[in-house]
Amino acid sequence: MDSAINEYCTKISNQRQTILPEQLKTLFDLIVIELNKNNNNLTIDNDYCKIIDTLKNLRGVTLIDQLIVNNELFHLIQNFLMNILNKWFKDGIILTDKDEYLFQKIVELFSKMIEHLRKTNQVSSSTFRTWFLNESFFKTIASVLEDISINSYKYLDQDQTMRSLSMLIESIESFQASNDLIRNNPTVLLLVDPIIKCLCSSTYINTLKQIDIKSSDRNAFEDFILGTCPCYCAWNRGKGQIIIINALCLNNMLKSYQEIYDLFLPTIDNWEYALMESIFYMTALLRYVAFYPSTREYLKTNLKLIDSMLIILNSNCLLDNVLTTTDYNSETNLTDSAISFIFNLTHDFEMLTIIKDNSFFSKEIFLKLKNSQVDRVKLHALMILSKILNEQDILNLDHIDELTSIFINYLSRAMNDPCHTFEDVPVEHLLVSLKAFIQHDEIKEEIARQNYLSLLIRCVTQKDLHLG
Repeated sequence: MDSAINEYCTKISNQRQTILPEQLKTLFDLIVIELNKNNNNLTIDNDYCKIIDTLKNLRGVTLIDQLIVNNELFHLIQNFLMNILNKWFKDGIILTDKDEYLFQKIVELFSKMIEHLRKTNQVSSSTFRTWFLNESFFKTIASVLEDISINSYKYLDQDQTMRSLSMLIESIESFQASNDLIRNNPTVLLLVDPIIKCLCSSTYINTLKQIDIKSSDRNAFEDFILGTCPCYCAWNRGKGQIIIINALCLNNMLKSYQEIYDLFLPTIDNWEYALMESIFYMTALLRYVAFYPSTREYLKTNLKLIDSMLIILNSNCLLDNVLTTTDYNSETNLTDSAISFIFNLTHDFEMLTIIKDNSFFSKEIFLKLKNSQVDRVKLHALMILSKILNEQDILNLDHIDELTSIFINYLSRAMNDPCHTFEDVPVEHLLVSLKAFIQHDEIKEEIARQNYLSLLIRCVTQKDLHLG
């Protein structure tokens, strides 16, 4: 005889395309009653399998409806996931197939809900966060991450569970993106210290050193330690990022990164995806070391990193890619991170001088990169050129319409952003660079022709920009 939970789940499944939130709430409440009555560990796994299999087929917009998004059922599912995580790292056992399945499907469910919250701009307003940002849940995740940093050998061959963990971390990253209230939430910040421990571990460096340059794929553990962890830091714009970046410097990771460059850069034109992607994420971390004035100082004792970035930018393979493709891929991403690193250093006059005196430096490489099909690379090349070209060089620039358009496009988007930045480029940096080019008569004409003067006037008069 079917259990009551099976009966309720069947009702939901049969109406999954048409069921109303109020009907779903009633059935969810009935399922919760049954789950709270069930103390039989032998059947509880089956109950949750049935529930998750039912929920995963519901429309995302239904799952995040305000009537049900904070239902007790989601609290119970989250608690069940915590139990799986605790079993995994505390007991040091391989999870059962059913545990692995539930781990994966619960994370996919949460990810689906977060995706639809973001699509519908409900991240801040939805009560989803009242249960998702559960302190015990995040402490459990933090404990798993810390155990990985210490006992990585336990996790090397657990592909499915590591993929599920990566998806969970990526979902949390997505949930907090562009939302200071969430990314600076004390509960979310619980993940910062264990992420630091993973990134500063010998496991991170040793795993990266062992990547085959010809490998086109990474296993699940490599994806986690070389991709998910640095990605969480690189795209985290909150308090956590500066804490992590500071920790990388204090733990002497800059020296380790240079060892990686020394090992692999001689073969850069032969790299396949696995290494290219891994070096990209490492370089993305360094881009933020150069971004913050406090950590930029550490680079003055690690100047060889500038050599490495310029070698990357001079790579014929990467240059050909960025000049011909409009898509972001591991090659364009690496070029983007390297040129962002160089640009971030140019705010420091001493570092700008060091860059210009570097044997791998030439203005020609940035003149080529300004023709990139990737806007961020093109923009950063132009902003670097604004600091290194003389007046005559600027007057000789071509494609003035493209130059003007990209600056105005970024400026417009940054002006309308609450933090007055777009893709990590603040209004101030755009205006300073544009000022260097404004002597070019064609740029003045282009600004007037496309009616951009009102935007520039707004830059000067808008009080909250705090422009010097």
